[in-house]
Amino acid sequence: MKISITGNAGSLGKMISDDLSQKHSVFGYSKSTGYDFDEDGVIDKMISEASNSDVFINSAFHRQWEILPRIIDAFKTSADKIIINIGSFHSYVQPDDDYGRIKNEMKDVCFSAQVNPEVHCRVINISPSLISDTNASVGKDSIAKISQEDVCRVINFILDSPPHFVVNEIVFSHKELVRSFYASDNADK
Repeated sequence: MKISITGNAGSLGKMISDDLSQKHSVFGYSKSTGYDFDEDGVIDKMISEASNSDVFINSAFHRQWEILPRIIDAFKTSADKIIINIGSFHSYVQPDDDYGRIKNEMKDVCFSAQVNPEVHCRVINISPSLISDTNASVGKDSIAKISQEDVCRVINFILDSPPHFVVNEIVFSHKELVRSFYASDNADK
């Protein structure tokens, strides 16, 4: 498969790129590969190039909200194409802060595409919790985290699934984090 990924220079994006490169042709879109999404025309260029891919992974947070609907539009006529948006468990536990709100908006874009009869590609939102060895985990050492390898396992599961197999969203976390989240939630009631 030919896979395009945004955010390939970040710790999670690099891990995903490295993992998928073992079996697939992967190209990353980030400043490190000459794609600064703040420069005029760069997102247009990326969308044009990435539309030739079989899979698009929207991993970069920066301008993610602008990229996702446009790549859906570019992929929508092909039932063989897959879009994976990297969301966040954060959107479930803190949906009202800026980060949670943006991740919820991206989730809504995915869900809208999934029910739109004009969109034939598969659009999947995955929402991992805190991930070890990423910038998002800084200063949160006491919280149980999932590994970057866990995220790669989920992505490989999606890629290995047959086209008729529908995955809308996968939300996953370390079991201790989920237990503590729901325990505190139930304690408030």
